[in-house]
Amino acid sequence: MASKSVLHIACGISISLFLICAVTAQDPCDSGPCVPPSTCVSGGGRFLCLCSQSRGDSPTFYQGSTCDQSTQSTCGETFSDTTGEILSPSYPADYPNLQECVYLVRVLGALDITFYVNDLEIETTPGSSDNVIIGPGSTVDVNGEGAVQSSGDAFTVSSDQAWIYFTSDRDTSFRGFNITYDSDRDNCRDTPCNNNGTCTDQEYDYNCSCSDGWTDKNCTTDIDECEVVDCINGGVCEDMINGFTCICIDGFFGTFCEINIDECSPNPCKNGATCIDGIAGFSCICAPGYTGIECEEDINECNSNPCLNGGRCSDKVDSFLCICDLGLTGSICEIDIQECASNPCKNGGTCREVGLNAYTCSCAPGYSGPTCREDINECASNPCQNGGACADEINGFLCDCSPGFNGTTCQFNINECASTPCQNGAICIDEINGYRCDCRVGFNGTNCESNIDDCLPNPCQNGATCIDGIGGFTCTCAPGYTGPSCDEDIDECKSNPCQNGGSCTDVVNGYLCVCSPGYNGSECTSNIDECASNPCQNGGTCADVINGYQCTCSPGYTGSDCASDINECASNPCQNGGNCMDEINGYNCDCSPGYTGTECASNIDECASNPCQNDGTCTDEINGYNCDCTPGYNGAECASNIDECSSNPCQNGGTCTDGINGYQCACSPGYTGSNCASDINECASTPCQNGGNCMDEINGYNCQCSPGFTGAECASNVDECASNPCQNGGTCADEINGYQCDCLPGYNGSDCESNINECAINPCENGAMCIDEINAYRCDCLVGFNGSNCESNIDDCLPKPCQNGATCFDGIGGFTCTCAPGYTGSSCDEDINECESNPCQNGAACTDEVNGYTCNCSAGYTGTHCASDIEVCQSITCLYGGVCTDLINGYRCDCALGYTGSNCETDVNECESSPCLNGGACEDEVNGYTCNCSQGYYGENCASVSDVCRPWSCSNGGTCVSLVQGSTDYICECPVGYFGDRCEIDINECSSLPCQNGGTCVEGVGVYQCKCRQGYSGRNCRTVGFCDLSGDWYNECNDRVDIDLTSTGLILGDYITDLANSTGQGPLGHLIGYASRRYHYTTFGFTLSEDGGKKVTTWTGQCALCGGEEILFTMWTSCKRTNGCEDVKKSFGVGQDRWTRYKQSMAPARKP
Repeated sequence: MASKSVLHIACGISISLFLICAVTAQDPCDSGPCVPPSTCVSGGGRFLCLCSQSRGDSPTFYQGSTCDQSTQSTCGETFSDTTGEILSPSYPADYPNLQECVYLVRVLGALDITFYVNDLEIETTPGSSDNVIIGPGSTVDVNGEGAVQSSGDAFTVSSDQAWIYFTSDRDTSFRGFNITYDSDRDNCRDTPCNNNGTCTDQEYDYNCSCSDGWTDKNCTTDIDECEVVDCINGGVCEDMINGFTCICIDGFFGTFCEINIDECSPNPCKNGATCIDGIAGFSCICAPGYTGIECEEDINECNSNPCLNGGRCSDKVDSFLCICDLGLTGSICEIDIQECASNPCKNGGTCREVGLNAYTCSCAPGYSGPTCREDINECASNPCQNGGACADEINGFLCDCSPGFNGTTCQFNINECASTPCQNGAICIDEINGYRCDCRVGFNGTNCESNIDDCLPNPCQNGATCIDGIGGFTCTCAPGYTGPSCDEDIDECKSNPCQNGGSCTDVVNGYLCVCSPGYNGSECTSNIDECASNPCQNGGTCADVINGYQCTCSPGYTGSDCASDINECASNPCQNGGNCMDEINGYNCDCSPGYTGTECASNIDECASNPCQNDGTCTDEINGYNCDCTPGYNGAECASNIDECSSNPCQNGGTCTDGINGYQCACSPGYTGSNCASDINECASTPCQNGGNCMDEINGYNCQCSPGFTGAECASNVDECASNPCQNGGTCADEINGYQCDCLPGYNGSDCESNINECAINPCENGAMCIDEINAYRCDCLVGFNGSNCESNIDDCLPKPCQNGATCFDGIGGFTCTCAPGYTGSSCDEDINECESNPCQNGAACTDEVNGYTCNCSAGYTGTHCASDIEVCQSITCLYGGVCTDLINGYRCDCALGYTGSNCETDVNECESSPCLNGGACEDEVNGYTCNCSQGYYGENCASVSDVCRPWSCSNGGTCVSLVQGSTDYICECPVGYFGDRCEIDINECSSLPCQNGGTCVEGVGVYQCKCRQGYSGRNCRTVGFCDLSGDWYNECNDRVDIDLTSTGLILGDYITDLANSTGQGPLGHLIGYASRRYHYTTFGFTLSEDGGKKVTTWTGQCALCGGEEILFTMWTSCKRTNGCEDVKKSFGVGQDRWTRYKQSMAPARKP
């Protein structure tokens, strides 16, 4: 019967980090398919149920694929070995009559089962014959397909299950039968070949054809390919399934690590460096000017700080460039330039050099600036104090003082108090251009000349009299008043005259006390006696207290005046329902029935008189008692005896006699018990022997004997050996309800009917087949084993089959040779030719050796595999920065510029080609030359006639002047605004801060311009008090004019509309005109030219200070204005504009 099996895969990680997965089939017996008490056996994913036989009075035999079918049988057995012997009952003695035997043969994994009829003697009389039938399957089917009457010598069933069915009738018995069987199993069913090996079934055995990389009988041993592999160059061999891997050290690769990795490909060296390959690395020979592992770093020649005097070093490749500070020159800034040679100090100033690139001018009095060009504005420090106006002069200034001040710098305030104008002791306070008198109290007037009458109007109140004084007055107050003006009522309550908490009320020239409760008197000093009226009643005692009294009451009374009788019943003192009657200073309790005591707290014990009779127990209750009677009595006081016979308790004719709390039954014969309800069990004395079953009867018993015994009380043993049940010469020993057969050697079974299968314990080892015999067995060994149980593995390594020092490993029916290094083959008889892999590189000749080889390298190579180019450069020095490049069997020096020779030992003489012309002397240098030119010539090769002055010699329009004809000396004459050797420095005319009064200095070339703050004007913003035209102005439409007013009154400027300004367009026109200054305003006129002169507008107006704000008022004559701000001036007309320093809100266009 086919069955399903479920595979479970359990995986683990081995130490070598290979994934090893074991596939385990779930045992089909785990699901319990066989019906108990059968036994389940499994293998190869299949199972068989070995059915059991139940013996006894009703023998039962089980069959079916799961032993779930039962049948009545007198004999039978289940066989599961691959071979066996089946005998009829009592064989070789005659079998009994009326036998029905079922023999099941179930061999797990069998392809077929063959039965051999060794002996057959049964009744064959027609119409009264016995039968032996053999058939396939798990259930007997004598009429089914494949069932045959055994008549031949052999019969084969193509199944792993078969049966033999034997029946005998009531007639003559015969010897019976002896049938043996064997089975051919599918030895590949259990998949013995591991690791994808192919299994071939053989008779009683199997053969595994292993996958590549595996060996031994079941393909479980991994062939170690590393035993015959040599990983070179330090590589480590790692065995794999059907292969190997060489784990190379850094720098090598290839199947055997035979290839040196060329780390120079691609070339890692940068900046023209030469790469030298090594083992697991490389080295770079850098070009001049570079360093680093990969020559990636430009050598910073500036690290040595070659530039002197603060020169800034700029690194170049293999060189540097010094950028000198001003005042220095030379390749490393070593030459100091003479700054005073050009006479930079003006106006009689004296020049003195101060360090590098610096000089200082000692200016003549009245001049300042780096070159003494500027007239010192002595007014710049604002020397004129107190609003004085300063007028600058040469080396001096003149102050025009404001009224009230005098002195050279208006520093002195004129003291108008010097004439002592203030009278009556007043203090004179000098002010600017005047004075002020601080009068003493009581005086007033400009000079404090008048005494003030302080009694007008009358300051004294409440009828007081006023007396005038100097700077004050005195009031004589009426009684009860005080204060400087007698306006304060004297508070007579301040001394707290009212005692004991009395409240004081002030009145004019006196006070009034309002006393606290309990006190009286003018000052509340007397305590009122509240006990005087005898307020305490019922004999209470009165104690006077402040504003009251305290009554101490007689017993039984309470209340503030002891007027109330205390109700002692208020606390409910009477218990258990008692009625409380209040009395003077006490109470009386009228108790409920059953209680007594002052407060009715005690329950009256009605049991005290022992009312309960006949030992009844009395329980006291409220106003009564209860009797708990002893058994046999009842009634309120347990006075009545109960008649227990009244219910007729005695059964089966028994007679009842009443007693105290019970009765006595006199039973009829055969009965017993308190009520005569029990039949007397005559079996209680166990009269039946030997396990007989006693059946009780009325006044008697009957014995049913156990099997094997007989007699009235089962005292006699039945002899079961009388029928001679033991077969095959066994000796019978009678036992209780049975017998025991002592079998001859080789037999077993309850009747010694079975030949012992000595093969059942599987004595044969190592896969041998066991053949059962009588009282013995024989082992048929597999190839490679011997011994009585095939327990010994034949040592196939004897004699020594492995050659050349190999190690022999004995296997099952064979051997394996582990060859010494250098040999291969099943017997290690072949020398491995290590040269076959061509390990020698670069044309080297390989000589094979045992477990190795030797490479004879070509010229220029070395190493085990001739893989390394001989580093000739390691012993060669290329001079003067030359770089050595290794060649095959040689080298090459790549010389630095300026050197030559095989080792760069020769300096190239660049003067050999006579490069210097016109008689110039050539001086050889490394990688170059210098021409010392004859006078009158210059240039790298002295090819140019000398003219020291070049167009670029002087900057900013300076004029170059050669000092000596034919020499290289010259000076630059700088234009106004510049200085320096080459006129390279723009003089900052604003450095002397010429613009005063917060004006902004705008520096130009040789000039400066001051943009003055509002209210100031003039070249240096010194002039105040009139409007200044210079700067930006905006009209109502936010059109802008930018006016520059020169010192001569010339007006120059630009005009731009608001739209043009917001869109980034330039000025739309330019204006020119003239202005004249008045004391407090400036008048002007100018013409605006637009569109290349095609449109002209004439403006006139004046600039004025209005409320401290500068305003331009203009009249214009042009075309007519329209309503759009951008079209105002496009048509002929006249109009007015108002201009401010800030943008104004857009105003409507004005009609002309």
